[in-house]
Amino acid sequence: MTTLTMYARQHRRYVHITPVLAKLHWLPVSASIQFKIALLTFKSLTTYQPSYLLDLLQLCQPSHQLRSAGCNLLNVPRMRTCFAQRSFTYSAPHIWNTLPNDITDNLNVCTFKSKLKTFFYSNCHS
Repeated sequence: MTTLTMYARQHRRYVHITPVLAKLHWLPVSASIQFKIALLTFKSLTTYQPSYLLDLLQLCQPSHQLRSAGCNLLNVPRMRTCFAQRSFTYSAPHIWNTLPNDITDNLNVCTFKSKLKTFFYSNCHS
């Protein structure tokens, strides 16, 4: 029996689920999707696997010397339609560039996942 099932049995049938998910420290669906995309981006940038995803990502190479040159930013391609913005090519760099530097500078997957979940959880439940 899952934790959600056990916790849900303690409440009435038609109770709003958001407080239940907050108590279990679960992310909302949209934040969970962004978490998975950010994790795939991190793994492809650090381990170079899977290579087909790494081919879709480009590090930002500014033409001038900027302070943001060492921030591990990715180049976000221009997309004309909302449908195209749902692709990994657009969404991965867009999500990656919104993350703070203390999260993206990690070399360890476990530390990255922990800090990333804390970041998304604090943004969703604040």
